Amino acid sequence: MQAILQGLTDPMHRIAVLIAAVTGLRRSEIRGLKWLDIDFDRLWLNLRRGIVRKHKTRLKTEGSRRGIPIPQDLADVLTKWRDECLYPADDDWVLASPTTNGRSPLWLDIVLQRYIRPILIEARITKTVGWHTFRRSLSVIMATRAKA
Repeated sequence: MQAILQGLTDPMHRIAVLIAAVTGLRRSEIRGLKWLDIDFDRLWLNLRRGIVRKHKTRLKTEGSRRGIPIPQDLADVLTKWRDECLYPADDDWVLASPTTNGRSPLWLDIVLQRYIRPILIEARITKTVGWHTFRRSLSVIMATRAKA
């Protein structure tokens, strides 16, 4: 995780990985986040939509629709990102694609192929890594802490 985060130079790519790693959200849920979905006061993500390819979808499970808490550190990173990003309005995507002038979210598979995988190769990490890997990594960390 450190190799990936250190190797990413684009702040939006780093934010995408942080959201995935810290929250365990699915790729479609990350793409579907808008600023209005984040309750910074209550430290809560209100999950309302997923984005698969170019299509808005319902969330996969009832549990996803309930939303999730976020740690203060992630809220701080997101607040800073909102101050810096080109599309900070409530109805804008958290990861708005500059290619589409913010009309659609960032295409995470492109980030994986063009930016994350070269970092993995350079760091000599041979494990296959995809967006779901970050979700599984969080569940392993949480299970390990529960046993301790």
